[in-house]
Amino acid sequence: MIIATAGHIDHGKTTLIKALTGVNADRLAEEQRRGMTIDLGFAYGRRNGLDLAFVDVPGHERFIRNMLAGVSGVDAVLLVVAADDGVMPQTREHLEIVDLLGLDQGVVAITKADMVDADRLAEVELEVSSLLTSTGLRNSPIQPVSGITGLGLDELTDHLRNLAPETSLQSTNNAFRLAIDRVFTIDGAGLIATGAAHSGQVSVGDSLRVMPSGSLVRVRSLRAHDKPVTTAGRGQRIAVNLTGVSRDEIGRGDWLSAPHLDLPTDRLDIRLRATQPLRHWDAIRFCHGAAVHEGRLALLETKSITPGETALAQLVLGGPVQAVHGDRFVLRNAGNITTVAGGRVIDPFSPKRGRAKPERLALVRQLAELDLVDGAIAELTATRNGFDLHLYSVGRGISPDAQAELADGLPAVAIGDSLIDQDRWTSLKTEITEFLSRYHQEHPDKAGAGRAELADIGKSAGLSGPAFEAVINRLVSNRHLGRAGSAIALSGHKPRLAPADQKLWKTCEKLFAEAGLRPPRVRELAEELNLEPKVTERFLNRCVGAGLVLKVADNRYFPPLVLNRLGMIAGELDTETQGAFTVRDYKDRSEIGRNLTIELLEFFDRTGLTHRSGETRRLKRSPEELFPTGENPET
Repeated sequence: MIIATAGHIDHGKTTLIKALTGVNADRLAEEQRRGMTIDLGFAYGRRNGLDLAFVDVPGHERFIRNMLAGVSGVDAVLLVVAADDGVMPQTREHLEIVDLLGLDQGVVAITKADMVDADRLAEVELEVSSLLTSTGLRNSPIQPVSGITGLGLDELTDHLRNLAPETSLQSTNNAFRLAIDRVFTIDGAGLIATGAAHSGQVSVGDSLRVMPSGSLVRVRSLRAHDKPVTTAGRGQRIAVNLTGVSRDEIGRGDWLSAPHLDLPTDRLDIRLRATQPLRHWDAIRFCHGAAVHEGRLALLETKSITPGETALAQLVLGGPVQAVHGDRFVLRNAGNITTVAGGRVIDPFSPKRGRAKPERLALVRQLAELDLVDGAIAELTATRNGFDLHLYSVGRGISPDAQAELADGLPAVAIGDSLIDQDRWTSLKTEITEFLSRYHQEHPDKAGAGRAELADIGKSAGLSGPAFEAVINRLVSNRHLGRAGSAIALSGHKPRLAPADQKLWKTCEKLFAEAGLRPPRVRELAEELNLEPKVTERFLNRCVGAGLVLKVADNRYFPPLVLNRLGMIAGELDTETQGAFTVRDYKDRSEIGRNLTIELLEFFDRTGLTHRSGETRRLKRSPEELFPTGENPET
């Protein structure tokens, strides 16, 4: 359990921690000289059988940023109020921040209780109780103590013990994340990063990422609550000895995360509660973990909000951050002087466009309330162009095993790298099947419908071009549909030429077979068929529709089998040259001549078989995928 102190300067926070743990949390010489906490202090100890870990945060208003870093990832709060002073300005500000962060587990210590009489003590207790009424700490016990005499320390320890069962609960689904608040080096050990573990577990030897930079590091050793361990996790302050990164590549405000949580973001959907008036597009500072980021606040439901109001908003930040659903944050004004709001992250991957559309707002409202599984179903149902489960899982900070389990339980079908809900998939499949059935009846001579002819189905379903292509590819892969060049057909469909064309094709087929890898030109075919070139070209275009040939150039038509063999040559050269073969390489290997080689390779580029870069090419797709070698369609 990690406990953060909060309270006004000189109210005895550090003295109390030392009395409970025996450790002076003022680690800096300047702090000890001035008698005030400037940066975060840490203390670990055991009292009456209870392990305690304290983060001693600064109470002075000038050091509020350090206070914000200190309450990141803690389980509970120890609010300290001196009996002689009572509630002071920083008491209120610290409590406000604690409340905005959603911390509702805590204990109040009335320090210096030995310095006042009973009436004054009762007066301060009443003042504190009244102050807590409207906060999440309203039910917290209030305990008078003295760090000097030991008054009330045993009772305070018992109150802290009672918090432990509620604050130690955690989900095993969550991946490891630690908010870094200190980085330093130790002779003989190397680089050390410390912070509070927000979720998950880490072990010696594990690989982690420094986020948002993405640098990959390895855990050499671990200490949890200042003790050497082999595994540590949620609810502990951890010191991680790292390899694989230099001191200038990591710092306070960064995160140590499981390697798969590698997607930084600069736009986040949030729910906030305002403590100051806020307007759309106000400049703000986003206090998250141990970092502060500049950005803008885009209100999604209104143009302005008043203190006490809650609202949905999008944060548009000036640089990348790592955040997950449920992360606590505080917003400060642009000058970092005043706390203006606080809340939780809903979706760390908010869209750049359409952020305030009714359907998007409806989804964000759902995601704010729903658990992991129901949130995934809501997004699956609402997302038109395929649900990115990996992005959702990273945004929820869950482990790969949890992602796999989630995928197995969703009523969805995979299309490419995305998912589509089962009902929508069934509807699309039915509509595509019915369309192609009609198409084949109306065009028996064609190999299938082109993408442009099918596109209206995708548009009416609200799918983008790539998403609809993924649907088609899935139907082809499970053999519900077939592909002939660029044409799409129902599986088993075989185009039929008209009787007159069938007779012509018998002659053409023989001519193509005799020509091998150099099919005759249109003019040459016209002479053999005793037809005009224009008539021959129209006939060949009908053969293209039937899937018997493909048009490579204005005067060249190739059977798919020949294109497959020529594509295999490109594949051989790609392997030999490591994706850098030239026109000359292909001409020499194929022996089809330079002019035909140029025409053919330009066709391969257009169809996506190859990709040209300068004077070289590389293979992008399998020849079998574009030019299948199955039996020729029936004639």
